[in-house]
Amino acid sequence: AFAIGGSAIIANYFSNEFIRLGKRVNAHTDIYTIRHFSQEFKKDDLVIFFSRSGENLTQLASRAKASGCTVMAVTCEEDSTLARIADKAIVTSEILYMENDRNSYSRIAEISVISVLFLMSALNMGRNSSEFIEHYSDTTNYEKL
Repeated sequence: AFAIGGSAIIANYFSNEFIRLGKRVNAHTDIYTIRHFSQEFKKDDLVIFFSRSGENLTQLASRAKASGCTVMAVTCEEDSTLARIADKAIVTSEILYMENDRNSYSRIAEISVISVLFLMSALNMGRNSSEFIEHYSDTTNYEKL
């Protein structure tokens, strides 16, 4: 997962959730690691970009797609450059109640999408509810560290 700025915390949340499912996920949220890992795209990788505006990291998304990766975007802007580049785009809500609250509400929508993807993935992996709860409890029990 790749993101910069305010979307970085969303990419980190995504990574943390899917690691708990045993998936190999990395969140790259600063320009130096993004540049480094962008050289390592491999065919058949799933590369996910988080950008509220959909106008960040567009060259990187194009490079990932040219490398044969499947590109996914999570953005608030349906007509953004990133959404157009992506093979799959999830467009979240951006409700503006107060002039400066745009980022707060869009982040809540992105976290909700990640939660749904997490639960769908867990169910798709064949985890019944008791098995899933036990596995999730074990991976989030910080007293066992």
